[in-house]
Amino acid sequence: MEHTSHTTDDSRETDQPIRIGGTILGAHRHTCAFFNSHDDQYSVLLHFIKDSFKLGERAVHIINPKRRDEHVRQLRSAGIDVAAVQENGQLDLLDWAEGGTSAPRRSERRPSRRS
Repeated sequence: MEHTSHTTDDSRETDQPIRIGGTILGAHRHTCAFFNSHDDQYSVLLHFIKDSFKLGERAVHIINPKRRDEHVRQLRSAGIDVAAVQENGQLDLLDWAEGGTSAPRRSERRPSRRS
């Protein structure tokens, strides 16, 4: 596959190819993926995530709060220093409610009225 340089939103140009699922992405990209299992999901995405951090890219992961610990374990298993990328601002880990869903944040929930 042919690779072309691209300019990111913050006007940095890179000569590094961006790969996901064994494919090099072109200059204009939007991806959507469906997976049969969590193992399938991580086998495709971990390489993409790791390469992106090496290039200095930022990421927001909106995850199921019940799977947060597993997600962090998966990132670490790929050699990603999760604490470091969070501290340097490359990674934000948000629970679904923090990511813009209609579910209220814990601080926004109204206390139940009991008679």
